[in-house]
Amino acid sequence: MQFGFAKEGATVVIAYYNEHKDAEETKDFIERLGGTCLLLAGDIKDTKFCDKIVDETMKAYGRIDILVNNSGVQYQQKSLLDITDEQFDLTMKTNIYSMFYLTKRALKHMHPGSSIINVTSITTFQGEPELIDYVTSKGAIVGFTRSLATNLASKNIRVNAVSPRCILDSFATSLLGSRKNTYIRIRCANGKSRTSI
Repeated sequence: MQFGFAKEGATVVIAYYNEHKDAEETKDFIERLGGTCLLLAGDIKDTKFCDKIVDETMKAYGRIDILVNNSGVQYQQKSLLDITDEQFDLTMKTNIYSMFYLTKRALKHMHPGSSIINVTSITTFQGEPELIDYVTSKGAIVGFTRSLATNLASKNIRVNAVSPRCILDSFATSLLGSRKNTYIRIRCANGKSRTSI
């Protein structure tokens, strides 16, 4: 997604946790496309880091036209009984609280014609027996998106969600490990597997 924005001439800010190598490679690619990219490392669950993202973006570029909320963690568990309270809390704080925190802060700087894009998951609509807390958080994103879209429509700020499936990036492959090929066959049996760039 960030490469498409850069190709269209957008300046890009990428907030990430600790994937420094991936972030630097992405920044390098954006700059080779002729774009500009600011990297900010931190914990998206921390409201102070969300403040920093918005503050640094405004300081560097003076505006926010598009906000893409795309953070997430997932931990497979065979049963609801295996999901600890701490895991559930971490999943919710990373996947939905962070979206609320960052959107609330960025919205103050958005204007008519701006756009908010929230990344949910196809699992929201299909279910996933070993990702109960993850699917719950991604379902919350759908509700957040629908409500925020109707709330901001009169201000001419678009709010949409995308629900990707089978995106094999470094995050997904690290989770899948040696089961990657099995996952692709099961989840992408319709032949529509994709990889992110």
